Amino acid sequence: FQMYGGHLHYVDVENSLLHKRWFELQDPPEKEPSIDCLVSIRPTVDRVQSCWNYRFVQGQHGHTPMKAAHEMMAQEWDELLPASLSMYREGCNNEFARIFGTALAENVVNNFDDSDHYAAAIEVRRIQERVSRCVVFTQHRCKESKLVMEHYIPWLAPFVNCGIRENKGAIEKAQLQDGLAAEVILKHNQLDEEVYQFAIKLFEEQLAIATQQ
Repeated sequence: FQMYGGHLHYVDVENSLLHKRWFELQDPPEKEPSIDCLVSIRPTVDRVQSCWNYRFVQGQHGHTPMKAAHEMMAQEWDELLPASLSMYREGCNNEFARIFGTALAENVVNNFDDSDHYAAAIEVRRIQERVSRCVVFTQHRCKESKLVMEHYIPWLAPFVNCGIRENKGAIEKAQLQDGLAAEVILKHNQLDEEVYQFAIKLFEEQLAIATQQ
């Protein structure tokens, strides 16, 4: 087997494996390649705050940094979240769609429109199906996540140390000052929140299996 780590786009990995099999077999493969994955998740509002601080505050090399996430008002979130792209042309909305979705155009991902309910439902189901192939790790429940890893991918679990944070951000996390900010963040991340709720339920199911006597 082969192992790849990083911020990988599921569709890109899947297509690369399909191309490799096609080249080796000289014949179109009959089904999708088998992919086992580990996905790290966190609550939607918490994830967007962290993403904002990383991509738009500490990561804006050569550009004027934005306000830190906890300082931003609801109106600023409403105006900036759909329009802001990092130096790598990535926003902070809908990370599940960015990693597991079919649409690769950033303007589509960062401004996901569910006005076409049928198309939106199909995309959500497609993302959920891909996530369901993964072992779920959730940062705010690290010790329980390690139990899940020890059951499903025991060879990787020893590399997880819940007492050490290797990639601590330069911006200290703080509570949002505007009480309406979280509501606005969720408004722009409806797809992400729906998939997160699916993924946390999947995590609970995996944890129950991993800890059953």
